[in-house]
Amino acid sequence: MSQLEEVLSPDPATAPTDPIERAVWYGVDLTLLKENLRRTPTERLERHEHALVAAEAIRKAARERRIRKTAPDTAQSQS
Repeated sequence: MSQLEEVLSPDPATAPTDPIERAVWYGVDLTLLKENLRRTPTERLERHEHALVAAEAIRKAARERRIRKTAPDTAQSQS
């Protein structure tokens, strides 16, 4: 088995039994989880709310762009 195959499909028989070590073994980056756990629940909620507002703004912009692309061009139809 090549090194690439070993990385892409690790052998579960050699996986660590500790859940955290197993997550790292599977390639999970725990950095963001650790950073979030350092925050208070209120701080985490505020960050979530900011992300939600940003996601909603992106969805709205995408929806408006689709509407503009499908709407007839009023400038050309008036000429």
